[in-house]
Amino acid sequence: MRSLGLIPQQSIDAVINANDIVEVVSRYVRLEKKSSLNLFGLCPFHEEKTPSFSVSPGKQIFYCFGCHKGGNVIKFIQEIEHLSFPEAVRFLAERAGIAIVEIEEDSQWREKADRKRAASEALLEAARYYHTQLECADGKDARLYLENRGVDEKLRRRYGLGFAPAEGDALYKSLKGRGISETAMLDSGLIVKSSRKEGYYDFFRYRVMFPIIEGRGKVLAFGGRAIRDGGPKYINSPDSVVYRKGRHLFGMPQAIGSKERDWYLVEGYMDVIALAKVGIYHAVAPLGTAVTDYQARTIGRHADSVLLLMDSDRAGRNAALRSHEIFESIEVPAKFILLKGAKDPDDMLNQFGRQHLMASLGMALDRTE
Repeated sequence: MRSLGLIPQQSIDAVINANDIVEVVSRYVRLEKKSSLNLFGLCPFHEEKTPSFSVSPGKQIFYCFGCHKGGNVIKFIQEIEHLSFPEAVRFLAERAGIAIVEIEEDSQWREKADRKRAASEALLEAARYYHTQLECADGKDARLYLENRGVDEKLRRRYGLGFAPAEGDALYKSLKGRGISETAMLDSGLIVKSSRKEGYYDFFRYRVMFPIIEGRGKVLAFGGRAIRDGGPKYINSPDSVVYRKGRHLFGMPQAIGSKERDWYLVEGYMDVIALAKVGIYHAVAPLGTAVTDYQARTIGRHADSVLLLMDSDRAGRNAALRSHEIFESIEVPAKFILLKGAKDPDDMLNQFGRQHLMASLGMALDRTE
């Protein structure tokens, strides 16, 4: 039995057969039938205005006539997710619910997979710790900050909000006590090695915590909002073995769970929470950056259209225009919502109330309007 990369050919064939290329590609690219045999869309691997990316349902292959990339469903996942061949096979196997029996141990991959798994465990434990800290006596200041902004216990729980104590190594000590290794904490961006003395200190301190969770529920990173003046208002987790800036969004599980197909794209964590306060859970936010092509495609896999609800200042308007161009390039309809007399959704809700905010959300504009 021939093997590719330590995965038996039989398993590779099973993965290919279980993952229809049209279904897989359609999660990343909007395809239209423009010939009797093939589907076409805008290529996700290079910029173009005329679709040259084709998918053949019969042959189960893709090919771009512009950049000349092509192959089967495994090759597509390799390219779009930046994975090695074995990683792409495992990615698709997990998607299809197929168990892969490896014919021998791949020590390099196993080490990488073990580090990712340990980092994910550390992040999950950190999310639990932060949430517990928010709801206990030590979280009084953080709860007061959130309550003053209209965030009740139900919303805190729905979005998994938390509190990072002021003590420099509180999280480190807690995770260490739970058997989480220092390597896992470093790999996940939760702690930093001290440059002045031996030991470690927590990356987040005295902040309201917002967990970044992927659509399937895995904790990837955190954003932290300062409670007191001094230092940056927001900081985000650094890139890690499980998290890459520009690839994820805050509010994904809640938006997916809403079953809505018209999503809101807002600027920050509290904008997502502000809409949740009026019962709108299909809102997501990029993490301290302008929306990227990857994030836009992620939204496009779950939403039929996007409502751009950025801050009303010049930077927000420019961000909305750039976002519109990105969604337009991947053929996801997008419209603008302007909040007259308010900086952002939270500001409008506080100044004018729920009814005024809901009325503004109902007035979406095309770019030409």
